[in-house]
Parts: sequence; C-alpha cells; structure tokens
Amino acid sequence: MERSRRGAWLDRVILPLRKGRILWRLIILYAVVCAAPILIFGGLYRARYTAELRQKLGSDALRLLSMLTDRQNDLLENMERITMKLSTTDEVQRMLTEPSLDPYAKNQLALQITRQIEQNLLISPLAKNVTLLDTGGRVVYSMGYDRLQDAALRELVPRAEDAYPLELVTSLPSGGQANMVMVRAINQADFTGQRLGYLLLVVDEERFAQETCRQVYPEEQGQVVLVGADGTVISSADPALASGLPLPDPSLLETIGSLHAAGDPHFSIEVGGQSYYASFFYNSKARWYALALVREGYMNAEMDRLNAFILLVSFLCLGLGLVAMLVIAASIVRPVNRLVRYCRGVAARTGERSIRDGGRDEIGYLTGEVGRMVARLDEYGEREVQNSIQMKNLEIQMLQAQINPHFLFNTLNSIKWTAVLSRVPAVADSLSALAGLLKNTIVNKQEFLPLQGELENIRNYALIQSLRYTEQFVMEYRVDDACLETPILKFLLQPIVENAILHGVEGVGRLVTITVEARPWQGGLEVTVRDDGAGFDTALPELQNTSSRRFSGIGMGNVRQRVALVYGPAASMTVESEPGRGTAVTLLLPPKNEEERPDV
Repeated sequence: MERSRRGAWLDRVILPLRKGRILWRLIILYAVVCAAPILIFGGLYRARYTAELRQKLGSDALRLLSMLTDRQNDLLENMERITMKLSTTDEVQRMLTEPSLDPYAKNQLALQITRQIEQNLLISPLAKNVTLLDTGGRVVYSMGYDRLQDAALRELVPRAEDAYPLELVTSLPSGGQANMVMVRAINQADFTGQRLGYLLLVVDEERFAQETCRQVYPEEQGQVVLVGADGTVISSADPALASGLPLPDPSLLETIGSLHAAGDPHFSIEVGGQSYYASFFYNSKARWYALALVREGYMNAEMDRLNAFILLVSFLCLGLGLVAMLVIAASIVRPVNRLVRYCRGVAARTGERSIRDGGRDEIGYLTGEVGRMVARLDEYGEREVQNSIQMKNLEIQMLQAQINPHFLFNTLNSIKWTAVLSRVPAVADSLSALAGLLKNTIVNKQEFLPLQGELENIRNYALIQSLRYTEQFVMEYRVDDACLETPILKFLLQPIVENAILHGVEGVGRLVTITVEARPWQGGLEVTVRDDGAGFDTALPELQNTSSRRFSGIGMGNVRQRVALVYGPAASMTVESEPGRGTAVTLLLPPKNEEERPDV
C-alpha cells in the first residue's frame, strides 16, 4: 500500500514532464545537470580565487615589508652608529666648544673632521651632506653637496631637541628634490650634558628608496611608499604622493591608524585616479609606515587570465557533455521513435507486422515484447475468425432446436385463455404477470427502464406471490407523477419487495401493507420500500451476504453493490428496521446518463 502511494505521488510529479518530447527533456536534463553546475561552480571558484589572491598578495606584501623594514633598520642603525661616533670625536667637540678659533686653526680642524667623515661615512652612497650647527642654529661646518637652506635648518633644529638619541625627518625640498635628514643633538662629552650643537646627516632619498623600496615590485605591478607618523610622505615614486609633502588625503592616515589598532593591515585606496590594494607595516624604530600598493589592474589581469581559463574549460566540458548527451539521446530516442511508428502502423493496419531491435536495454526488451504481442494478437485474430465461423454454424444448428420465445408466450397466452374460459381468473392473472416478467427478462435487453416499467415488474411479481401468500399482504404505491419517466436500473426494486414479502409477511398472522414511495431527489430519485411486517435486526446476514437468493437470483447485498457500481459514491442505500414494527429500505439515486453507465 505504501509503495502504491509512493508510486502515485511519483506519477503526479513526473506526469507534467511527459508532455514534451524525450529529446527536449534530455536537453533540459543536460542543461540542469551539466551546464548549470559548471557555470555555478566556475563562478564560485572565481570568487574564492579572488579572495585567495587578495589574501596571498596581502600575505606576500607583509612578508616583503617585514624584510624591507629589516633592511631599512640595518641602514639606519649604521648611520646612527656613524653619527654617534662623529658627535663624540675631539674634533667635533672642539669645533663646537671653541668658536673663537682663528681661521687657520678652524680650517685645520675642519680638515680633520672631513677625513674622519670620509673614513666612516662616505663608504655609503646614501649620504649627501654632513652639517654641524651650534646651539644658535649657525653652520660651523658643512661637507658634501646639496646643502640645506637656512630656512630648512631653522625648521629642523627644534625637532632635534626632542630626539633621543636620533631623529629621522624629511626636509623641505632643496633644489627641487626632497631629502631625508637625520638630526642628532650633540652634548658635552665630559658627562656634564651641556648642549653643544646639532649634527645633520642628509640622506639621498632617491638612493635610499632605490636601495630598499624600488626593488620590491615591478612598476606595472605596484610600489612601496614610506609615510611618516605625522602624515608626511618620506619616499615615493608616484608623483601623486610627492616626497616631503603631506598625504593628499588627510583621512588616509586616520584610516591606517585605525586599521593598525584593529590589527587589519589591508585596505583599498585610490591614488591619482589609480586603484590599489594596500598593505602596511609599521616600523617602530623609524616611526613610519611602509605601504605596499598593488595595482588593482594587476589583480584584474590575473582574474582575466583565470576567467579565460575557466571559460575554456567550461566550453570544453560543455562541448564534450553535449556530444555525449546527443549520443546517449540518440540511443534512446531513435529506438523509441521506431517503436512508436511501428505501433501507429499496427493501429492503422498499415506497415509491417513485425519489428526487431538488437538492443539489450529496457527499450530492446519492450520492443521485443511488443512484437511478440502483435504476433499473438494476429494469431488470436485468426483464431477468433475461425471460431466465429464455427460459432455461427453452431448457432444455426442450436436455433433449430431452441424454443422460440414467441412460441413460449403464445403457449402461456393459450393457457391463460383456457383458465379464463374455465372461470379461474387467479390463474389467468398469474399467467399474464409471469408472461410480463419473462418478457422483460428474455426479450428486453436494456439495463435501464423508466420507473413506470420497474413498477410494472413489481406489480407482476406481487401478483404472482399473492398466489402463495393469499390475503397476507397488500401493495400500495405513492409515486410522484414527475418520477414515472425517470430512468432506473432494471430489477433494482424487485429484490427489495421480495425481501419484504419473504421476511415481513410470512409468520406475522395479519395483513401486511407494503408501500412503494418515489419522489424527485437532486435531479434523480428517492425510492423507499416500506412494510409494517415482522421487522428484523439490521445486523442479520441477509443484508450483508450476497448468497441470499430468491426468485430473481439477486440478494439485498447485491442490490447495494449494483447501486454503488452504477450510480457511484453519490448514491446510498439505507435500511431501517425494528422487530414487530416493520422495515424501510431507502435508495438515493443521482441522475445517471445511460451512455456513461458501466457494464453491470
């Protein structure tokens, strides 16, 4: 039962799918099972690859920035050691503590300082200039090129007051070029701590960047920018981020600071109309941010190559899947179409009567069975023709020996008139009733007749039974005239009347009235057969067991089955009975077109 319900549910689901051709269903199946997953998973893979690419670029950028920071700190620590050594030499201390030296002595002292600088500092190509200032900001010594202007010097000196032991700043542009400047305060070497002056080491920003930043990314891929904690660009190859000047967008520094506090070193930025994916690393020693800017166009180029690869693989898979689908579809559709054409030819009695299929699948089996079924039908047809001819011959022979119904009715009529002439009217009436019943049984082959005809059968039956139950029952009829022509199933009421006579009259000892009532009901009939006889318990087997047979050979249970079969679920049969008070059987019969009724 459960399997049947599951099968019915599955049939309801798949039945709408069977309105189209098998080939189109296979194409839709291919699109759903093959094409759609490839496109969906291709898109998901692209999105995941984009996220992984960004994560990889960010991780690589942080690793490169960490290595870059170590390289920068090594250079800065070397410069710090050199400036520390110079600031404590006797020559530098004397140059700052003895400003009243004569020009010759001062020149000799400067030569000694120059030699010390050449021995210690000029080994590095990064240094451009070394300048000594007294506490008043006046230049007492300068060596190298691209000397800073006095205005720049006066701006840098106050910053050295707070530096310990070294301050790295970016000077104002000098000669159109920005410079990195290391500022160190010089104190008395005798442990008094008296401030003597300042040492300024000018570093070539271009060489510093070339040494540390410019080799990280190819120009088409990205760049590294150094930004001070105050928002000043320390080093950059991008004209939109000019070295020595503040950031063009002041909010960028706030963004970097908030991300640094949150531990998220990645963000997107637009500089000079160019979009970048940025990662940063904070150099606590130099107090600046190293920003790795990767061009979005570079990542898009990577994605374009990935998209091209995904499209190529997708089209390749779709093409191969389509070829495979067409081959499989042909293996299904062609034999099915051949079987359909064969069945149509058999139905139209045209074409060949045999079909062959070498396949070992379900279609091959079905084709073989259909071919064998058609062969058996042809065999049965030929056999039926032969049997029909033989039956015709037998019928002719049997008709010669059969009693003609007209002969039977003529005989009954002769006996009836004999009884009339013999003044036995009861026998004559009974023979007339019997002839009427036999006529409706033998001659009239219709299964439906008007209610008037069914009532006539009941009258004939009751008249015949009155010979047995003399003056024990009487029939009454309360029928609406509008119901007389309403069709009703033949011999539907007679078994009910028979049951009333057999079970309601016999043994009562008084006159029993059997009433047949009929009235219209919802376009059909409501018929009640009622008696005031013996009555009985409604649970008796006579109402349930179809083996209860009488004159007609039809029991009450059989009446119930015929009503349900012919009239459908809208019809009903109810039995009400009480011992000693009689029985009432009610039929509710909806309208029924004779052409729609099933064979009974």
